[in-house]
Amino acid sequence: MPIRRQSLHEWFLDYQLRHEWKRRFYNPVSVDVDVTSLAEAYEARGRDVPWSAIVVKAAGLLAQRHPEVNRVVFRTFYGARVVDFDRITVNFPVLYPRDGESILGAIAIPEPQSLSVDQIRDHIRSGRRRKLEDTKVARWVLGKNTFLNRLRLRAIHGAVNHFPRLYLKFGGGGVSVTSLLFLSDEDVKLRVTPYGPTAMTIGAITVSKEPDGRRLLRLGIGFDHTAVRGDQAVAAIQTMARLLQSPEPETRAQFL
Repeated sequence: MPIRRQSLHEWFLDYQLRHEWKRRFYNPVSVDVDVTSLAEAYEARGRDVPWSAIVVKAAGLLAQRHPEVNRVVFRTFYGARVVDFDRITVNFPVLYPRDGESILGAIAIPEPQSLSVDQIRDHIRSGRRRKLEDTKVARWVLGKNTFLNRLRLRAIHGAVNHFPRLYLKFGGGGVSVTSLLFLSDEDVKLRVTPYGPTAMTIGAITVSKEPDGRRLLRLGIGFDHTAVRGDQAVAAIQTMARLLQSPEPETRAQFL
C-alpha cells in the first residue's frame, strides 16, 4: 500500500476547495430539464447536440436576464466587497491530460449570449486542445511540491481573491459552468452539484433518454447565498430551465 505526498497541482486544488468552503455559503440545487425539443431539432438536421455549448449559451442569456447572478463576493482586507460585472464572462473548467493524469485548468468564454452555439463549441474545443504548457496554470502548478512553490501559489491565490481588480485582470467571470457531459452514460443517471467562486455555478453531467422517449438534462446548481438571495436564485434557476426546455421562438433559434 503506497503512501505518497500530494503533487503540487493536487495540493493547490485541495487548497482552493478548502478556501471556497470556508468563505462562502453554498446551497445545492438539482433540476431535471426536458430538452427533447432541442434534441429533436438537432437530430432533424443530422447533427450531434453540443450540450456543453448550449448550457454555456443559456448561462450567458441567464446572466443577461438576471444580472444579480453575475457577481462575485470577495473577502478583502477591508471587508466583503461585491463585484457586479458589467459584462458577461462564463468560467469553464477544463481537464488537461498529462503523464496519465488530469490537471484542472479553466478557460473564460466572453459574452456567450452574443455568440452562436457553434462559436462557443469551437471556443471550448480550442481550450481543450491547448497544451498544458501553454496555459497560465502550467507555470505555477507543474513544479515540485516544495515549501517555496506552495508559498508562491498561496500568495497568487490570496492576491486574486482579496483584490477584485486582479481577478478581473486574470479574466475571471461572474458566472461558472462546468460540464462532464463527455463522460455521460445514459444508463447512469448521475447528477453532481458543483460550487465555485461565482454567485452561481451550473453543472451539466448527464443527458438521459427516458423510457417515454424524452431527453432529460440533469443539472446540478450551486449558488452562493452570500452573493444572491434565495428568491433571486430560484427565479434564475427557473429561467435557466425555461431557456432550455421551452425557449421563445427567437431564443430557440439562438440554440440551433
